[in-house]
Amino acid sequence: MSVNSNMVIPESIHLQLHKHLFPGDGKESAAILLCNRNEGSRLKLLVKEIIQVPDDECESRKNDFISWPGLYLEKAIDAAETASMSIILVHSHPGGLFEFSQFDDASDAITIPALYQGVNALHGSAIMIPDGRIRARFYSEGINVQDVDLVSVPGDDICLWRPGDEVPQKEVIAFTSGMTSCFSHLTAAVIGVSGTGSIVAEQVTRLGFGKILLVDDDHIEKKNLNRILNATQEDASHNVSKVEMFAVAVSRIRGENVATAIHSSILDREAVLAVADADVIFSCVD
Repeated sequence: MSVNSNMVIPESIHLQLHKHLFPGDGKESAAILLCNRNEGSRLKLLVKEIIQVPDDECESRKNDFISWPGLYLEKAIDAAETASMSIILVHSHPGGLFEFSQFDDASDAITIPALYQGVNALHGSAIMIPDGRIRARFYSEGINVQDVDLVSVPGDDICLWRPGDEVPQKEVIAFTSGMTSCFSHLTAAVIGVSGTGSIVAEQVTRLGFGKILLVDDDHIEKKNLNRILNATQEDASHNVSKVEMFAVAVSRIRGENVATAIHSSILDREAVLAVADADVIFSCVD
């Protein structure tokens, strides 16, 4: 499955969210996430803020249902309006159901149109289960629902969750077909493709990342041949771009349409926008 949409939650917000959504009483709890958006080659929602809905203000809380006051929708709309942020309504599933229920669908049918009336942006909903995994969805034009293909939490560890995963990420063994399958959905960006960068780029190529972005504005010289993997005398004599050389090397290993060569400084807008689509960024510059 290709990744056309991604929600990124900082580890600190994920921990805060989990603590609030699972107070220990076995009942559902709710919160609201405010997100910035990057709409490059795919949609990326970047969670910036959490608004907690206090349990004692909810009209009803059960193990499979929650009803909470519209006041918090108004607070979210007010907070999101100026920057046209996306609003994601999230609640817990204490029983561990990693799917949206009929109650969830009915609730979204009421709340999502209200969000679209309040803020002209993309909005959606999400669920969290006790082990911390999150599943999210968004509504295009307020009515057409689509799963978020990937929810990621970068931190000391990088957590990755997809709607159709049959094996939890923690059970995937390194250097197996399971690991390759996991990486095949991800985009890696390597900034700087010289001594360190060429080694990193070689490794992410062989590990099986689905897309690889190579960023460097330099060319190969003879003095580089003692440290840049895959570089040749011919490359140096023809002053070949480092990223173009390595993209060809990737195609020999993995085939076409895996590597994208970006002959540009990471300070340039073109490179910044391209790298913003990546799931993992490797900085290999001096």
